[in-house]
Parts: sequence; structure tokens; C-alpha cells
Amino acid sequence: MRGRRIKVGEIPPPDLALEVDITTSVIDRFPIYAALGFPEIWQYVDGEMVIHLLQTNGRYAVAEKCLALPMVPRKKLVEHLDRCHETDETT
Repeated sequence: MRGRRIKVGEIPPPDLALEVDITTSVIDRFPIYAALGFPEIWQYVDGEMVIHLLQTNGRYAVAEKCLALPMVPRKKLVEHLDRCHETDETT
């Protein structure tokens, strides 16, 4: 998607959005993601991964498994993200 603009109805949205919350945001981005058609959002907050799946009513619901990697348990996703504290980018 780099360098491309999302055109609603013309180009499908990315498979997911990943939010890493370091500070509290005053902007609720979920309605924006829903309007663009993002099927899922992963939020990494305080060492926990929360998976939100877009429902037919246009709202997101929390889920245990994601659509993008259904074979990977949520706990394993968190373990992988936590590894970034143990190694550098090139490793």
C-alpha cells in the first residue's frame, strides 16, 4: 500500500490495521477504519494484543483469533512482538 491512496470502492483496504498505543488518543479511529472497510484491527496495549473484527453492523467486536493469521494463537502474536525488546532490527 506504500505510495497508494485508499480509494473506497476501488482499491480493497489492507487486511488489517495494527495500532500500538503508547499514549491515550482522543481520536476514536475505529469508525474511520470501519468506513474504509478494514476487516480487522490489532491493538497492542500494555503488553496485550486485542483483536477486533469488523461485524456486519459496521462495528468491531473483540475476538480470540484473527482473520489474517487464523492458525496463530493470540498469545504467540504477543510473544513475537515482545521479542523486539530482545533483538535489534537486523537480527
